[in-house]
This record gives sequence, structure tokens and C-alpha cells, in this order.
Amino acid sequence: MKGVLNCVLARDEDIRRGTSAYLDDILVNEDVVKASRVEEHLARYGLLCKPSERVSDGTRVLGLRVWGERDRLVWRRDTKVGDVPQRLSRRSVFSYCGRLTGHFPVCGWLRVAAAFLKRAVTAATSSWDEAVESSWLKTFPGEIAARMSKEDPVRGTWNVSGERARLWVDASALAIGAALEVDGSIVEDAAWLRPNDACHINMAEVDAAIKGLNLALSWNMKTVEFWVHRGGRCLAAPRRRMPHQYGKGRRRHQKPECCPVMEYEDRRTNDGFFDGLPMDIKWPL
Repeated sequence: MKGVLNCVLARDEDIRRGTSAYLDDILVNEDVVKASRVEEHLARYGLLCKPSERVSDGTRVLGLRVWGERDRLVWRRDTKVGDVPQRLSRRSVFSYCGRLTGHFPVCGWLRVAAAFLKRAVTAATSSWDEAVESSWLKTFPGEIAARMSKEDPVRGTWNVSGERARLWVDASALAIGAALEVDGSIVEDAAWLRPNDACHINMAEVDAAIKGLNLALSWNMKTVEFWVHRGGRCLAAPRRRMPHQYGKGRRRHQKPECCPVMEYEDRRTNDGFFDGLPMDIKWPL
């Protein structure tokens, strides 16, 4: 259906440039083409649609509640998650976690919490319908629901423009994470639980940077500034010491807690290959 819709929209160049078609929604940029013209164009090819709705007035788009606020479009979760399942099993927990994170681009702490809950339930059960017996595991979904009722992290900015972004990455013994910031707003985040036989934390931080860079490239960002959290220590080039200097002096802790470690510039040519080095390392001052 989407292929048919795109084919029809592409028959008019202005309409093709001013629309983005999805399975059941068509976003129209009225700076390029009017919504009424798109409706007439679709009707000409036998495709009927509902009356258009202005997103800034508040509407449901792609399963999200979108509205205008302070000269920008913002979004949040549109439907309620529902109550925590009374009987916890692998099947019911996975279904509940699916409603928690769904297809949302920004989930914050909820993404890691849901992934950890699924891993813990999988380890505690041998089949999809076996009941969870662990007492602490039974309370975990309720704790997630209680915190989410106070601060649901599923929300963000709808309209994103520009080719420059700031990438926040971090790693711990449990997971690695990345968050892409554009114009002061987080537009997408991601988290990955680390395996039990995980490598050294430094390699995990490199892995987080690579995954975060792939995230930025999916948004077609050309310049990406990396920020890595190192628990109060800044990633700076080590200062060499002479042998007689070892053990002397105090160890200095540099601030801030989060610091830029490198800046990436997309230098890919039209054929997809890099023209020179893909990134320029810039140590913080």
C-alpha cells in the first residue's frame, strides 16, 4: 500500500517534495504544497482520505500524540500502558515491556529498565508461560510503573532540522547507551544490555561511541560532537613523566563530569566512500 501511495504522490513534483507518506498517515509540509491540493491529487487517482488535521492543533500521528508548544511540535505517548500483569510470566512481562517502550524514539531510563526486566525474567523461567517465583522480581514491574506514573520519559521534539548534532554516550557494567541531541532536544536514544562475558569498560565505551555514531548517521547528520561520561574524570591525553617523576605529586581530577572527546564530520562521497579520515580527534582543553 505504501508503494502505491508513494507512486501516486510522485506523479506531481511539488507534492512529492512536500509530503512524507506512511502506512496510514501522510505528513504535508504546507510551506511546499497545500493539504487541499494533496487531497485533490489523491482523489484524481481514486484514493480517498479523511479530512486533513493540523498537527500544531493536536492530533494522533503514527501512534504518537503530537501538538504545538512554544513555536515547536512536541510528542508523547498516546495510549495508556495499562496495569502491571497480575501473574508474571515470560509472556506477560514481554508483552508489558513492549507496551512500555514500543516504537518510541525516546524512552530514557525506561528502555534499560524494560530490557533488564526481560533478561531477568528469561533467566528465572524455563518456558514462556511458567510463573515467576522470585519475590524481588515480582516487585520490579510495580516499581517501574510507579516511577513512570510520575515521570514518563517517553516524549520529545517532533520536528528536527539541521545537520549538526551532539551525541551523548556512556557505558556501565550493565549496559551501554547513546542519546542524540539536536538543537537542545534529545531526538532519539538507545540502550543495549551488555552480555555477562562483557569486555573491559573502555571497550564498552568505544562500542557505545560506534553505536551512537550509527544512530547519528541514520538521521543524516553531517557533524557530530561526542560527549562521554567518565564519572568526574575528563578524557584527556595522558601527560608523559620521566622515570624519576613516578609517584610524585597529587593526582588531579579534571572537570566537568561530561566532556567532549572527538568531533566527527561526514565526508562520504556520492558513492558512499569516505574522502579521507572520518573523524578529527579534539582533546578538551
